[in-house]
Amino acid sequence: LAKDGYIVLEYASRGWWQSEGMIGVASPDDTNDVSSVVDWLSGNVPTDMNNIAISGISYGAGISLLGLEKEPRIKTAAALSGWGSLVEELYFQDTPDKASTTLLVGVAPITGKPTEELKQIGKDLLNPDTTQPRVEEIKQWASIRSPLTDVAAINARRAPVFLSKNYQDDMFTPNSSMKLFSQLQGPKKLLLNKGWHA
Repeated sequence: LAKDGYIVLEYASRGWWQSEGMIGVASPDDTNDVSSVVDWLSGNVPTDMNNIAISGISYGAGISLLGLEKEPRIKTAAALSGWGSLVEELYFQDTPDKASTTLLVGVAPITGKPTEELKQIGKDLLNPDTTQPRVEEIKQWASIRSPLTDVAAINARRAPVFLSKNYQDDMFTPNSSMKLFSQLQGPKKLLLNKGWHA
């Protein structure tokens, strides 16, 4: 992209690798960070503020879509191997996805710093005795991290969205992204490809 003349800024989400803060899984802090990045671009780089895009893969895809919803200075988003509904990804058909949870919760402490809340959610997702009220709390936690929850914010300004998903992606299945795609009212494109996550 830089070779094609674009100004490109890449950053590590809070809590991952050497980045400061804690992993909150596309939390409001993460979307605030998106706005901080746009602020930094505006003040430090000769940026065309009318043509800012955001893009990411997997975790970054979810943050990209949430960032597009919350940050009006971002014109468009490209989200690859992300999610439309984190609720559906964690509890597809009201059944906890233990394989994906084990992978996600297992990787976080190795490559970053998860919050205590995230650690507890991981334990509760893997616990067959988790109560229904606790399940509802986790779903609420996941709902604010789901682009589908506030897709109206994207539609209000008809922001263009590009989605790319893989059929065999068991971590973030195509289903919730296809549901998001069906609700988008602006320019949009969805690619469905062979292959697994990312």
